[in-house]
Amino acid sequence: MSTPGAQLSNADSELVANWRVDRSRSANQLCIVPTAKGADMFRKYGHAGFATLIAPWAAARNIEATSLRLRAHLPPTGDPLPSPPREPEVGAIVRDELSSSVDLEVPYDLDIFAGHFSHVPIVPGAMLVGWAADIGARLGIWHHGVTRAATMKFRRIVQPGPKYRLGLSWSANGDRLNFQFESTGVTHAAGALLAPKQ
Repeated sequence: MSTPGAQLSNADSELVANWRVDRSRSANQLCIVPTAKGADMFRKYGHAGFATLIAPWAAARNIEATSLRLRAHLPPTGDPLPSPPREPEVGAIVRDELSSSVDLEVPYDLDIFAGHFSHVPIVPGAMLVGWAADIGARLGIWHHGVTRAATMKFRRIVQPGPKYRLGLSWSANGDRLNFQFESTGVTHAAGALLAPKQ
């Protein structure tokens, strides 16, 4: 596991955009929303490395860094924290007759990151394919799940922090769903889902 060589100084407060301690459970949890700099550190060092970096900052505020819970947004004060999410946060949706684009945000506390991987958080390719099928189903354009696939390409890893866009297009008879995950003009993954053979 790659770990940071030096800790973050107490004065380096630009790491944190916002934070609060949640005392609604038996153990305090530190909810923290990282800035762009903090997000870069998380992608590079993972949860454990990020916690090490902010330990001096947390100690100066009498906060146990072991209670760290990274989030894209802070929940309302007093609300209990939900379980780690399994899906991206879906934003704006633009839909045409045979295509659609969906804005996505990958949560920092996505449950898969506990095992894939604790030191460098990466969304597995199989999960991206599942997201495409699930979002297609939510939009009412795909009803076959992930049974057959074609031309799968995984070019760049998907991590929390960047804004992503999922592009979907489908055949008029509904037997093919093309998908593409992008961020700022870069393609991360693309492929096609096919309806089961009759």
